[in-house]
Amino acid sequence: MVTTSSYWRYCVGNPIKVLRLALALAMLALLAGCQLLFIAKPSEPLCQPPACDGFSITGKIGVKSGQQGGSAFYTWVQRGDQFDIDLTGILGIGRTHIVGDKSQAVLSNSQGQWQGASASTLLYDITGWRAPMGSLPYWVMAKPAPNTTVTKTNTNNLPVQMVEENWFIDLVYQENNNLPYKLTMVNGLDKVIITVNQR
Repeated sequence: MVTTSSYWRYCVGNPIKVLRLALALAMLALLAGCQLLFIAKPSEPLCQPPACDGFSITGKIGVKSGQQGGSAFYTWVQRGDQFDIDLTGILGIGRTHIVGDKSQAVLSNSQGQWQGASASTLLYDITGWRAPMGSLPYWVMAKPAPNTTVTKTNTNNLPVQMVEENWFIDLVYQENNNLPYKLTMVNGLDKVIITVNQR
């Protein structure tokens, strides 16, 4: 059996053999480098942050239903299906806190605490405000909810108009920003305007 050391001693006295050996080693190194580069290439992520991790936003919400309306400042923290929403400044109610997930929600304020199947239902029962709370986590991230249809996009292929059941949604972006700073939602006599001041 020819060992590496014996083969090397054989090549030392033969310049052509040395050259061939050097070329072979160089080719092996090149192939190994290509293989490492191929293996190390990362795969495309399924989604981009912050959509994967949720969001934390603050701003103002205005709601109008017929002749009735109101507004409040909000702080909204979303982590997956779980949400934590603070509303302050609702006339006659004060601070309102809503927490929950896709299966239930709890609303509490100075007048008591209530539990329901969704944040939208609770918000309407307690405040009289009608808002599509279940789809808003998608819309504020410029993404259609599962039952939402995008009807118009801008030059950056971002949705600017969407429809979900009877809700018509308009999204407004600031320059060089891929997330909306204002959302207007209209459903008959119901109108909701959300502005995002900070993310």
